[in-house]
Order: sequence, then structure tokens, then C-alpha cells
Amino acid sequence: MISATAVGGGELYVASYGEHDIAGVAGWFGPGTGFMNTPEQGEAGFNALMASFSPDLMKWWTEYFLPKYEVQTTTALGEGTKLAAWHLQIIGVLPEHQGKGIGGALVRTVESKALPNGVACCLEAVNDAIVPIYAHWGYVDKGEEHYESLAGGSFPTYVMMKSPPGNAA
Repeated sequence: MISATAVGGGELYVASYGEHDIAGVAGWFGPGTGFMNTPEQGEAGFNALMASFSPDLMKWWTEYFLPKYEVQTTTALGEGTKLAAWHLQIIGVLPEHQGKGIGGALVRTVESKALPNGVACCLEAVNDAIVPIYAHWGYVDKGEEHYESLAGGSFPTYVMMKSPPGNAA
């Protein structure tokens, strides 16, 4: 996913910490760009990943998850809002460096160029534990849905947004 972000119009941000050259990474798509919106993104590795899916997983991904995800994000943010915003596609920080401000720095880097220019930032979170962190950073939960898993059970997906100053979230 990281290579697809970097190749297809996204921006990749890397944070170092101490002896780690890479302690955290964030992949963002700016206004007018999005994940899997170009053939180059697929060729950068996502097509190979999709080809490795079992038929059941491929059916779940294409007929259940992606359509429901599109409805969820559009309903939560409004038509065209995600494409007009900066969208955090992926973020990760090494476990031994979590809680040291690295994730926040990776997010603030893009916010510092988006929000003053009147552009919102949005993201999706897929576990309950991260939602309070994003809320602490000023992101507002715009909608939660639960998705059935092929392995049984379900998982939540939260759509969150941070609006520019003076705009309602």
C-alpha cells in the first residue's frame, strides 16, 4: 500500500527517531487524488495483492466492503468532500516509539499546509483504540459503521474529519 501511495499521486511522510531511520510513516492523498485512482497505483503492488485474494475474499472486498465503504464515507462527509480534502490513507509508528508524538507530527505536517489554506483533512480508523487519539488531535467522528468479517465477527470503521478554522466539522 505504501508504494501505491507514493507512485499514484500520494505523498509519503517518514519520521525518524533515535537510532531508527524509520520510526513512523504516513501516506496522504491531497485534494483531487485518491487511493487506487490511477493504473500506476495498481501496478505498484496493489494488483498483485488483489490477485492473491481467495475467491471468497475477492467477492467480500468488491461486492461488500468497497461499496459499503464508499456509501459510509460519502454519507459521513458529503458528496465530493473526501476528494476535495487531504486524506490520510495509512499511518504507522513502531510499537516502541508509540506515545512519543511521532504519529501526531506526521499528521500535523500535512495539517499545517491544508488547514490554513481552507482544506479539510479526513481519515478512517478501524479500531476503537485510535479514535480517542484522533479526537485529541481535533478530528470529529462523522460516522461509524460495522463491517462483517469473513473470519466471523465484525469490525468498526470510523470516518473522521478536521475542518479548517472557521468551518464546521
